[in-house]
Amino acid sequence: MLALVGFATTFGAAVPVGYCIGVINAPASLIKVWCNETIHHRFGSNLSASGLDLLWSSVVSIFLIGGAVGSLGGAKAANKFGRKGCLLISGGLFTLGAILFFFCRVAGSVEMLLLGRLIVGLASGLTTAVLPMYLTEIAPLALRGTFGVFCSMGVTGGVVVGQVFSLRHIFGTDQLWHYALSFYIILVAVCFLPAYYFPESPKYLYIVRNDQELARSELRRLCKGPNAALVIKHEIEEMDAEMSTKVQTSSFFSVLKDPTLL
Repeated sequence: MLALVGFATTFGAAVPVGYCIGVINAPASLIKVWCNETIHHRFGSNLSASGLDLLWSSVVSIFLIGGAVGSLGGAKAANKFGRKGCLLISGGLFTLGAILFFFCRVAGSVEMLLLGRLIVGLASGLTTAVLPMYLTEIAPLALRGTFGVFCSMGVTGGVVVGQVFSLRHIFGTDQLWHYALSFYIILVAVCFLPAYYFPESPKYLYIVRNDQELARSELRRLCKGPNAALVIKHEIEEMDAEMSTKVQTSSFFSVLKDPTLL
């Protein structure tokens, strides 16, 4: 189970993050021409060189805006929806983004391209915030270092895959660039199909939701072998120790409003 979860989340969530970063580079000139032709067809005017550069800068940078929002809200979302829940949300956002990419050329809509980039940016930020947390929390202590690098490896590999599939002899043509932008949907679909059956993070269940029984149940699913009982006992003791040492934290604004500091 542990190996399956690590494989599926890396290829279904981390690789699409890198893919969406790398795929936009090679077909940039083709997409810019399409944007100009689409605007001319819809509004009867051509963009100037500076206007086209501004539009393309928006297409590229709006991904970063979505990424910033997703990563900043990742911790709070992970506690509200669970680690697995956030990854399922991320998979849904990646799917929606791929649909927008695939149909934007047929629909002649630059807005769909921009919206798709924003959505996959949001999914990417959420993934990079939550996936390392999820993988390290489901892995036993001896494997946490190994599982902790899966996300960064997946993102790096995804950049390479995105650049390869956007080459001219694959999907990098004026007729197929929208296939390049949306091709990662295959990874998302295949890897997230069994995601409903993936275990939730035992640490999240035990500490955040205070559901010790469900946490133990998920640990039993994750820990197999002759030493499983000992590993589970060690994990429970570790979480108990963390709960006993938790301190009350204060936000920046709550500190400013504290009357005892006046």
